[in-house]
Amino acid sequence: MMSGPAEDRRRVHKVLDDLWQQIVLPGPSDALLTAEVHLRTSTGSLRVGRDRDGLPHLLVPVPAAVATEHLRGTDGVTIRDRVLLLDDGVPVRFIDLGCTREDLARVFAGLSVDICLRVAGAPEHPVAAVNGVIEEWRSLLDRSTSEWTRSRSAGLFAELVILRRILTIDESRLDLWTGPLGQAQDFRGVRAAVEVKATLGGEGRLVRIHGSDQLEVPVGGQLHLAWFRLDDRHAEGTTVRAVLGEVAALASDVKQWADCVARLGVPTEKHPELDERTFFVVEERCYVVDDAFPRIVPSSFVRGALPAGVGGVEYLVDLDVVPTSSLTEPVPVLRRLCGAM
Repeated sequence: MMSGPAEDRRRVHKVLDDLWQQIVLPGPSDALLTAEVHLRTSTGSLRVGRDRDGLPHLLVPVPAAVATEHLRGTDGVTIRDRVLLLDDGVPVRFIDLGCTREDLARVFAGLSVDICLRVAGAPEHPVAAVNGVIEEWRSLLDRSTSEWTRSRSAGLFAELVILRRILTIDESRLDLWTGPLGQAQDFRGVRAAVEVKATLGGEGRLVRIHGSDQLEVPVGGQLHLAWFRLDDRHAEGTTVRAVLGEVAALASDVKQWADCVARLGVPTEKHPELDERTFFVVEERCYVVDDAFPRIVPSSFVRGALPAGVGGVEYLVDLDVVPTSSLTEPVPVLRRLCGAM
């Protein structure tokens, strides 16, 4: 099954998507219909499901005696015990993870891919695998329904700056923006990816990294980190709403753009963080993420995956200690991402 982290993610993502699409909506007598994923634990195979609302579920089999009470859901994901009678009539206990909102379905799919890969790496510890991934994704899933804040608006502003440049190169490449889908990096092509970070304030170049795969280089490709220092008190600043309008004018697919905005949860009504706070780019750097770049990735560990029972990986990187040889120009990076060179 395994051939490389990025390829594994794409393959598992396609398998799950295909299975979810094949499952018909449950009738009045069924709360959930499921299909088998050919990925086994010591208790049985994982399954995917759809409920009466059409929302996706991922079911991870666990032994009957294993405690799961400590598992906590998020604003976007419910967690419950579920026992299913499968074809052989034997009851099997599952951790049932359910998506609570249609606009979070793609985010939930990314979460499910991570759980499948984590379980594949430690099939004897399915509960630890689920807990670890949930904790790593918690901030994103909770953020999807939380209030817009200064830091969240700054992060979106920086992503939109990059997206505006990409669409200037090729107006059809809105598909490169994976930020609204909750994937590991904010922009992903076939063999290239770009993670975007923003710092508010005048000192230091510290960035917070969420998860062990955020700085994982795509198989056979390149990863870059685009960093911005933003000032939200500058007289020449621009609001997030204004940049959203600029990007909308560049995007060739109006429906695809509307879907991105909806997935981000951008309110249609006025919001002080989006319509009043302004941002100005004070400083910008672009780094090649390679062996010289300080980071924590699955290959940092002995078995090429987080140890069983370890989750919620979050750490700071001081960009001031990154070698100057890792700096590069952003325009060629974005052209390569677009396949223009």
